[in-house]
Amino acid sequence: MKHELIVFDLDDTLLNKEHKLSSKTVSALKSLKEKGKKITIATGRMFVSALPYAEELEIDLPVISYNGAYVCDPKSHKVIFHHAISTDLVQAIIKEAEQEGLHINLYYGDDFYVKERNKGVEIYEEIAGVKGRTIGKLSENYKGEATKILLIEKDQEKKYHYLDYFKENYGHKLEITESKEYFIEFTAKDVSKGEALEKLAKSLNIPQKKVIAVGNGFNDLTMIEWADLGIAVDNAPQPVKEKANLIAGHHDENGVADILGEIFDI
Repeated sequence: MKHELIVFDLDDTLLNKEHKLSSKTVSALKSLKEKGKKITIATGRMFVSALPYAEELEIDLPVISYNGAYVCDPKSHKVIFHHAISTDLVQAIIKEAEQEGLHINLYYGDDFYVKERNKGVEIYEEIAGVKGRTIGKLSENYKGEATKILLIEKDQEKKYHYLDYFKENYGHKLEITESKEYFIEFTAKDVSKGEALEKLAKSLNIPQKKVIAVGNGFNDLTMIEWADLGIAVDNAPQPVKEKANLIAGHHDENGVADILGEIFDI
């Protein structure tokens, strides 16, 4: 098999519904490494949230986090790339979101900030494995840049209303995407998993034709489209599947491990 670099999304791709790596998935990825393939993660999560999975998979390549805004070495924890949202745009998004009563998670590096603790924050913390910092009203108490801004709206009609609104009004200044069905994610302009993957491949002297990307969400589209072989899991939305070269099985049924077995005979 000609491909040398394989990059995986985490949530709803490598991870099952319990947000864990199955033993079959771990075995498949370690078999890839034994064959001399290079593997890493590209996730919307914080680096510190992705790190335990990188360690479990014994990944030694840079980990792409925050949808490409933050790339870090999993061994030394050295930051290789960090492109944050400017302070003025952070304030603009926060104020608009506060006016609409939207829940905001605000991130910088390995920390995230919220207005107050509630059940939603506690659920998020349990999934992410990171405890948020409660600082009160964000527009008044947070004045710096942000690696990522996350708005959470579980009402789908409202979520898509706000997604369209922010794309129309801020899409020329920021990258705005969705990952989970109730997440709206903001990063700096020209930040994406695809851009980060391209930079990583070049740093490793691996040509595009030897790269595979595997994902499920709209935030995975750029890397699925950039890679020579883009793979979407079966639980991905139809527009994501349509851009993929191959469709793997469901994330909760070892879909990634199975398709890797077919491609690489492992």
